[in-house]
Amino acid sequence: VKNVQGRDILCGYFVADGRVAYSTLKKSLAKKLPNYMVPAYLLQIETFKYTPNGKIDRKALPDPVFKAKEIIAPENELQNTILNIWKSILSIDEISIDDNFFDIGGDSLFALKMQVELMKHNYNVNYGDIFKNNTIRDLAAFIQNSEKENSSPIYKKQDFKAINKLLAQNSTFRALKLRQKTIKNVLLVGATGFLGIHVLAELLKLDDIKIYCLIRKDPSTSPENKLKRKFQYYFGSDLSNLFGSRLFVIAGDITLDNFNTSNEIYEFLGNEVSCVVNCAASVKHFGNYSDFEKINVIGVRNLVEFCETYHKEFYQTSTISVSGNTMTSLPSSFNPNKKVYFGENNLFVNQPLNNVYVRSKFEAEKYVLEEISKHKLKGLVLRIGNITNRYSDGKFQDNSSDNAFLNRLKAFMYLKEIPSSIMNDYIEFSPVDKIAESIVICMRYYTYPMSVLHLYNSNHLYINKFITYLNELGIIMNVVDDKMFKRDLNKLLFNSNDSDKVSVLLNDLDKNKNLVYKTNLKVTNKFTLKFLDKADFYWPEITKEYIAKILKNL
Repeated sequence: VKNVQGRDILCGYFVADGRVAYSTLKKSLAKKLPNYMVPAYLLQIETFKYTPNGKIDRKALPDPVFKAKEIIAPENELQNTILNIWKSILSIDEISIDDNFFDIGGDSLFALKMQVELMKHNYNVNYGDIFKNNTIRDLAAFIQNSEKENSSPIYKKQDFKAINKLLAQNSTFRALKLRQKTIKNVLLVGATGFLGIHVLAELLKLDDIKIYCLIRKDPSTSPENKLKRKFQYYFGSDLSNLFGSRLFVIAGDITLDNFNTSNEIYEFLGNEVSCVVNCAASVKHFGNYSDFEKINVIGVRNLVEFCETYHKEFYQTSTISVSGNTMTSLPSSFNPNKKVYFGENNLFVNQPLNNVYVRSKFEAEKYVLEEISKHKLKGLVLRIGNITNRYSDGKFQDNSSDNAFLNRLKAFMYLKEIPSSIMNDYIEFSPVDKIAESIVICMRYYTYPMSVLHLYNSNHLYINKFITYLNELGIIMNVVDDKMFKRDLNKLLFNSNDSDKVSVLLNDLDKNKNLVYKTNLKVTNKFTLKFLDKADFYWPEITKEYIAKILKNL
């Protein structure tokens, strides 16, 4: 539908037996749909009217109208500035400073537009901060107190001695006395995700093992069909011939006791599988921490409880981002005069942990490593790097439009420029199929007391080489000085209708709107490379042919 200013907006209409809170419904939709498909407005109606051919009569649907219960006016100049930005973005006149941005029509695209407008007024607000401070009152207070905002100090007072003692053994090559073991039946969690489905494919290459996939129920389809559709999308087969013989789907939910299964099924799994592989995670970087905590922390605790009860090995897929370096907010809190190394023998190095996703993965790691240090659990934390397109054919995740890394590449290609200051830096490409292969290698050669491995492709592609590849593939990129790049980027961001094409770069700018990729944080994986070398696994070189596959799938 079109709003009062003629802009197209997405509006959702629904019927229900009782009253439904719009905010609750929006949260539920956000878990099932890409951000851009979540309606800006929701309207509950009594019934749908239909055309003679049986379709919903769209002309009979009422126009969305925003009505504020109580309008609380701005109390200071900053609040008034934000209010005017909201009015312009949302095309709404009556807004209270206590209205939730996402309940009155805001979505992820509008949040980006707000970030741009705030920067025009010299307010440098991170994209994720908008989700955490979603009223005018809260956002204004956050901006005024932004220098004090830091969630890391809660960890500075915690005791990491036991964990650090355990992690210290990950830097001693003497610990790498590898012995190959036979992988037996596996409980795989998160099999319908991009990484999980590739781990499933890798496990299916093994002979004579059964794989039990724990999948949440979906109102729209059965867990079995959900898995079939995903596998069909990525591999061209729906696995029908394997169901009931090598592949079994269990409807369950790791956030609930007994995985929301019966005592009989829970005990059956305990007796049937030899290990648990957890690829499940809420991977959006923005939202309420409690939503991430359910899957990423409570879910992990429940899986660990299962493993401890039945004495099973546990493989937790985590992220290199627990180091504090993410694709959505680059670390700036490290001492600029001191290098910080983050290897397999590190957990807390005073890194910023105010990103809700990163904090939840850090909490999960912390719990798993505590249980291993107490000798109650055996298993590995596998910190995964920047997962990219499949190496074999360039296939990427079905919701690629939400991927920050690819959106960055597209932004630079849209600009057709690259600043000369980053030409000697490198990019990490860790193909998903190679990551999945390395995970199964880790399962096969895991030996206690090894507890953390860094799984990412250390064959980095330097940006100057990447630009050469792009030019040879017909995508011309101009190397310009930083001043010119800043001018052209800022022109697109702040004085163009195409700002959404490059808005992903907003979080890479400092307060002076300069592009900042330099950090004193250095992630290392020497211990892991030694381990993988002994297991005869090697990361692939990133070639022009692989880049061509990525471009084909953009």
